Amino acid sequence: MPGHIEVTAGKSKTRQRRLVEIGPALAAWLEPFRVVTEGKLWSGHEISFQRSFGQVCEVAGVPRKANGLRHAFWTYHFAAHANEDLTAQHAGSSPAMIHAHYKGLATKAEAEKWFDVKPSKAATNLIPLPALSHKEAH
Repeated sequence: MPGHIEVTAGKSKTRQRRLVEIGPALAAWLEPFRVVTEGKLWSGHEISFQRSFGQVCEVAGVPRKANGLRHAFWTYHFAAHANEDLTAQHAGSSPAMIHAHYKGLATKAEAEKWFDVKPSKAATNLIPLPALSHKEAH
């Protein structure tokens, strides 16, 4: 479905398919990959991605926590929307779990800043990652 990312039942912890909306910031980050019209953006194994991501974090001097981006997303999503049912639906979790683990960890203003982080062509501190060609995506 356009404007969404499909989390297949096979990838979901709950084994249920769901769609997650692509917001404006994510759309900006994904823009360079629009040339990939089918298949995966990362053709390697997940462990290879995690190692590569760890190296990027190390070079950037940013501490990395396991599942940190996922937990940050749900923290800020809940803060932005104040709707544990909506956040739980997108997370593939329960409202009780969202309430127990993510409530009160961020403010709405912090969430708005987090969801507004977009790539900048003017930035000088970015670590360039090679774009996948259409052939590499398969």
